[in-house]
Amino acid sequence: MKHKILLLLFIFPLFAAKCEGPFPEDDSVIEEYVVGNWTLTHVNEGEGFEEIWHNQRSNYIIFYQDGTFESSGYFGNTGGYYYIQDGIIECSADDRRHMRFKVWSICYNKMEASLYEDGYDTVRIKMKRR
Repeated sequence: MKHKILLLLFIFPLFAAKCEGPFPEDDSVIEEYVVGNWTLTHVNEGEGFEEIWHNQRSNYIIFYQDGTFESSGYFGNTGGYYYIQDGIIECSADDRRHMRFKVWSICYNKMEASLYEDGYDTVRIKMKRR
């Protein structure tokens, strides 16, 4: 009996930490997970992922439930509106497109995406929820 309880305690978190990816197919899934405060942890500009060590807390983007966002550091110091379509989060500030993210995978506490411009991935990034 003791072993069954330990086994259940081990297996439950695996099911509770549901992830969507690669390639989340439904925008509503991305909407469900994206709301929150995300910190940039890794950047890949073509040479493999490099961990961001300096000023990690100042490189963030916050997606709010009401469709607004604010960002700092690597993502630019601004705020505005966002929407999600076809797996792409499009952020607009000052009535113009600020940045786009193509979401590759998303979980409760981590996301992998590309900064996306004119149909091309420009920089691959990893973020964690603060």
